Parts: sequence; structure tokens; C-alpha cells
Amino acid sequence: MLLPLLIPWKYIRVACLTLYLQVTVAGYTAGQRAKQVPRGKYIACVSILVGTAITMFLLVVLNVFPFTPRYIIPVAGMMVGNAMTVTGVTMKKLREDVKIQRNLVSSDRPYLQTLPHLFAA
Repeated sequence: MLLPLLIPWKYIRVACLTLYLQVTVAGYTAGQRAKQVPRGKYIACVSILVGTAITMFLLVVLNVFPFTPRYIIPVAGMMVGNAMTVTGVTMKKLREDVKIQRNLVSSDRPYLQTLPHLFAA
């Protein structure tokens, strides 16, 4: 098992706690930007957490930089900040597009309303 050799375990708690705090604040902020999206804060938190966790895991396993708070916290902050911006803008744009094209998605079976548009081209 290679992972215990790469990670000093005394830094795990500090890095995880900091990442959790960053993701929570970023998810709340991104969710606030798209208030009309149902469960927007939850969706934003989960999407930011998954993207950041996978990326940080790969960076640590591939030994891109040492696993110390000096490197982990700033890099995670940059990733979380960018993910927050993208998530907020995406959710807001999605809501606007749904509102503009409401007639396409407003029936009981919205996939039936899109079929004529698929075969018209």
C-alpha cells in the first residue's frame, strides 16, 4: 500500500477540515447565486465536493506536491473557488434556459414534446 508512505497522517485532519469548510462556504455562496433552483445549495455543495475531492486525491496520489497544509490548503482553495464560480453561473444559466423554454418541459411527459423537434431537422 503506497498511500500511507505518501501522506503524513498528522495532516489529514487539518486538510480535511479545511477542505470541508471551504466546500461548505463555496456551496452556500454558489447556491445563493441561483436562488430559484430547487435544492441549489445542496447540489452546489455536492458538485463542488466531488470535483475537488477527486482532483485533490489524484494530485496527492500522483505526488504532484507534498501532502502538507502549506500546499494542500491553497491549491484546494483555488480549485474550490473556481468550482464555486462555475457552479453558480451554470445553475443560473440552466434556470434561465428552463424559464425561456418552459413550454418544452411543462407537460407530464416532457420527452414527448421534444420528439417533433428532434425529427424536424
